[in-house]
Amino acid sequence: MTTKRTFIAINVDLGPAFRDAYDTLREKLSDEAIRWVGDDKMHITLNFLGDTTDEQVVQIGRELLDVCKSNEPFTFELQPPGYFGRGRNIRVLFFHAGETSALEKLQKSTTQIITAAGFTPESRPFSPHLTIGRIKFLRDVENFKKTLARFDDLQQTVRVNEVIFYESILKPTGAVYLPLLRARLGR
Repeated sequence: MTTKRTFIAINVDLGPAFRDAYDTLREKLSDEAIRWVGDDKMHITLNFLGDTTDEQVVQIGRELLDVCKSNEPFTFELQPPGYFGRGRNIRVLFFHAGETSALEKLQKSTTQIITAAGFTPESRPFSPHLTIGRIKFLRDVENFKKTLARFDDLQQTVRVNEVIFYESILKPTGAVYLPLLRARLGR
């Protein structure tokens, strides 16, 4: 039985202020062991599924179309950078996604779809964020935190019109994301 490594997400286009912040972070933290996320991979994951059979792909795709039709397009605020981890164990650098009931409702709906298809939902609470870098090791944690603090006032409105069901193909040069389905929000 063949499987695909899949996830459900919404894409995010960085506006000029966030693009500048991203570029500045890359420049100021160039001495750190950070693998930066490329422009073509900027997204907020709603659900990571992992190995997914062809039958599950069809089932999830069909149900995702229905769920998206019943959810209207919405906006949320992209906010200043943050990170997951503590001390020297900081591993993920991201832009916050502001609180939005529409985003949380959409994530709950997609969680119901994947649960019905046989997947175990994430046990941690949904924490919407846009990963911009994966950190192997930080040499200067203090400089890292000071650099992030420079962008405390960033804000951008992001409009969500569609949800994308992706296949993630792992390659030595990094993952390639192949859209399996694009589901528009609203009727």
